[in-house]
Amino acid sequence: MIVLLSDNIMKQIKRIPVTKQISDSIKDSIIKGQFKVGEKLPAEKNLCDLLGVSRSSLREAMKELQAQGYIELRVGRGAFVSDDKPHDYESLKQWFRKAAPTLEEYTQVRVTLEPQIAYLAALNGTLEEKEKLSKIHESFVEAEKEKNTSKLASIDEEFHTQIFDMAKNSVFYQINEFLNVGLRPYRIRSIAFKADSQNTIEEHYSICEAINNGDGEMAKVAMERHLNKSKSEIQDITKET
Repeated sequence: MIVLLSDNIMKQIKRIPVTKQISDSIKDSIIKGQFKVGEKLPAEKNLCDLLGVSRSSLREAMKELQAQGYIELRVGRGAFVSDDKPHDYESLKQWFRKAAPTLEEYTQVRVTLEPQIAYLAALNGTLEEKEKLSKIHESFVEAEKEKNTSKLASIDEEFHTQIFDMAKNSVFYQINEFLNVGLRPYRIRSIAFKADSQNTIEEHYSICEAINNGDGEMAKVAMERHLNKSKSEIQDITKET
């Protein structure tokens, strides 16, 4: 879709995903004080009717708002406002600075373990499992086109979890479960902080290709490169400027 500007320059109009429109609308209402901190948001059905959207789109948007820290989803009780302050570039930066020691510790564990796990995945993964890994990667590429932050974070977790599963080690599986819980807030904020996830796509592709080719050594190198890049990004975000 294009629009003709007054100076006769044609400019492409970007399509905004429905999920982002929903989250932005609710976020704006919270920031403007329509819903106070601690207050329960309207029931799911009421919000769907009010916004004219489907339940699936609303639920995706609510997950994104929770990940961004605006609301808390309580099982069986609904959604409650947890923060009414705008989360701009600087507030994200402050969050990374406060969480930096924990993130650094998680990253140290990942850099130590995941290259070897990628190596084992390349050797032990079945054809079916490798095909699944490729499909997960393709889903990440599609989510990047949609600029769906929460979906990208979820698929990133799924991608790394699939590699852990392919290593065929129950202890690694348990370690991954532990890591995922701690990394979820970082994953979505990291994606929200970046302009795009093209670098991640390229790095995931290299890992996926090496594993699917059964090349353990190359899988190890690709994973190590990916995690060191992640570590460098954390350091860049958290350093004082």
